[in-house]
Amino acid sequence: MPTGFQSGTYIYSLLWIIIMLGAWRAAFLAERRSPPPTAKTQNLVWDALVWVLIGGIIGARIWHILTPPPIYGGARAIQRISI
Repeated sequence: MPTGFQSGTYIYSLLWIIIMLGAWRAAFLAERRSPPPTAKTQNLVWDALVWVLIGGIIGARIWHILTPPPIYGGARAIQRISI
C-alpha cells in the first residue's frame, strides 16, 4: 500500500496530506457558517487555524508519549521525550 509520493528528494506522506485537506475543509466550512465578517474578524478562522493545528500536533505528541500502550513499558515515558 503506498504511503505517499516522491518529488525530487522529498516524500509527501498521504497521512499529512489528508490531515491538511481535512483542516482546510473544516476552516472553510467554519468560515461559511460564521456571521458576516467585520474589519476585526475578517480572517479570524484562517488565523486561528494555524494555532489550532500547532496546538493539536504538540498535544497529540504529548498524549502519545505520556500514555503509551502497555507493550512499550509505560515507566520509561521520560526517556522518550528526549530527542
